Amino acid sequence: MSVSVQIPEPGPSTPEVPGDPGQVDTFVDTLLRVASAADDLDSVAAARSTLEGWTGDAATAYGSYVTGAGTNAQSISLALRNLARAADTYSAELTRLRTERGFVLDDQQSYAESRSSLVTQVANAVPEDEAYLQELAAQLVGTRARLVERQDALVTACETNDRTMATALTQNADLPTFQRLNPNAIDPADAAVQRPGAPGTGASPEEVAQWWNGLTEEERYAVTVAYPELIGPADGVPATARDQANRALLGRDLETLERREEAGILTPEQERQLANARAAEEALGNEVGDPITREPVVPLLHLYDPTAWDGEGAIAIAYGNPDTADNIATVVPGTTTTGESAGSIAGDASNVYSSARVSDPNASTAAIAWIGYDTPEFDLSVTNEDLAQEGGDNLARYVDGLRAVREVEGNGQPDVTVIGHSYGSTTVANSATGSGLDADDIVLIGSPGAGRGVEHADELGGAQVWAGNASRDPVASLADNGWVGLGTWDQGLGNDVGEDDFGANRFRAESVDRGEGGAFADHSRYFDDGSESLHNIGNIVAGNDDDVTRAEHTYDPWNKGPQDPERDRDPEQLDDVVLDPDDIVRP
Repeated sequence: MSVSVQIPEPGPSTPEVPGDPGQVDTFVDTLLRVASAADDLDSVAAARSTLEGWTGDAATAYGSYVTGAGTNAQSISLALRNLARAADTYSAELTRLRTERGFVLDDQQSYAESRSSLVTQVANAVPEDEAYLQELAAQLVGTRARLVERQDALVTACETNDRTMATALTQNADLPTFQRLNPNAIDPADAAVQRPGAPGTGASPEEVAQWWNGLTEEERYAVTVAYPELIGPADGVPATARDQANRALLGRDLETLERREEAGILTPEQERQLANARAAEEALGNEVGDPITREPVVPLLHLYDPTAWDGEGAIAIAYGNPDTADNIATVVPGTTTTGESAGSIAGDASNVYSSARVSDPNASTAAIAWIGYDTPEFDLSVTNEDLAQEGGDNLARYVDGLRAVREVEGNGQPDVTVIGHSYGSTTVANSATGSGLDADDIVLIGSPGAGRGVEHADELGGAQVWAGNASRDPVASLADNGWVGLGTWDQGLGNDVGEDDFGANRFRAESVDRGEGGAFADHSRYFDDGSESLHNIGNIVAGNDDDVTRAEHTYDPWNKGPQDPERDRDPEQLDDVVLDPDDIVRP
């Protein structure tokens, strides 16, 4: 005898979510670059609406024309900003809807499998199973109804998102339409940058953070677009806003300088600027994946000024968001580093990111490549601390800015590690002793010394100090040991940070390839994937001090030269931590 069970209808197909958030984001970037250029035209027009000594009808006509052009430029800038902001919101909603569709598809598949199972059970059922199967069928009817509701809600949300974007496009479609709908529109950015604490006024990072915190969302968006040259380098402004501003500046520079290059009219100074800009663009394009989630890590352009220090260039790139991360590491490079080194230093920082994430998968990390000071050339300037002292001031302010953002946003203070390589270690030490660097851990690698006036690690601002000089690193051997060293002739950069008398925590930093590849090769292996040094730096950044493999200190007996126990130890090859680009799981 067969059973009587009404099988629910098959589930309806889930509609597509039309649109590509990536393409919309590209559209937004383009809008913002044009809006910024239009805002610049407005500023130029305001400054040049009259010319000294020029009077008469022609001068009056000129003033009227320039003033009108400035008004139109401001309107265009405001309209484009409105459109970009709407497109930003549209893209975010599009991303959410695509994610929601994925969940609905999962539920649809689950419903189809449950229905198929019910069909099979009914076909093989006996009368005693009928009541149970009818209950299953009733449950599936409810499941299908909820699935239909979610699908309908998805369609409604897509239509609402599209209508909102279409309205924004219509209202900002052209200049007459915008001016008709906004007859008294003023730029909120102009008033915002006049308030106390604004960037460019000499305000401290803490004051800048308070200023930003006091702006409305509209004002924040406006100043980021209208004044990217102020927001991009502003210590105390959140990382995402700095990234937006700096990417706008980078895009503008590439467009302008490459056009001049094609015309053959680049000056030598502009050639260096273009080289720095291209290096930043290339570094941002390098694919980095999180070794735990295997998802892409989108870098943030935290600092960008290709003209800094007579064209040497200032660039900072962050992997992970320093405004929310549990642990922050800042990599400070040394001699001959310029903006053109962005790719190399960013690679070092991304490796630190990967190592720290592997060391503690439960903690979030931000690792920053910071080319934020004028590094010395490989000449006599490398034997004095002038640039290290100036760079130390910049570094202390930069870290203060990272902490200030966290303070005003209430995100709690992270554990901050600052890593100085080569002359960068001298800069970090100067920042700690003379500029008030607020770091929890200081890591000195390949260090020629922590400064002539520093006798002991305890003098570095109270941070926990770590030293990772490799035994065959020729730069590290320039530091003073005992009675003999460059300091004897006032030419050195301080004591050996790996020596017992200095008192730092020395960790293993030998390379299995030590001694190969030329005299200075060992000086460049501290961030190599699978190296002892990178493994230990990752543990320090993650706060896993007990997992750091310690090394015996260098010592200097009176009857012989400096002795380094690490020189005779066989280095260890550790597991790689950096995710191969082919293994990145892309959305």
